[in-house]
Amino acid sequence: MDERPAAFKRLFEHMAVRSTFAEQRRSPSQAHKLQDALEGADPGLDFKDADEATLWLEREANSIVSCATVPATKGTMLRRTAAFTLFHFLQGQSRQTEILQLTLPS
Repeated sequence: MDERPAAFKRLFEHMAVRSTFAEQRRSPSQAHKLQDALEGADPGLDFKDADEATLWLEREANSIVSCATVPATKGTMLRRTAAFTLFHFLQGQSRQTEILQLTLPS
């Protein structure tokens, strides 16, 4: 039995949750917009503060963009959360190519 689809699903869900927690720490006023991404999420995946969330985004942004733009994520929570949570982060780093990857339909 091929377990890859289930493994990818877990990875995509993990990235959606972590990027949502990161956005909550970095922009608390926007947190309510993605509450459904955290339904049933492990609170242990949250960050202690905005600095920790930013460091994680700096390390993982390329991976999140790569995963969020593969066809398997079309219509998933990861595609939606990545576009929302990474927009300002990527914009602040002048990474327009990644912003386009996340926002243009694949």
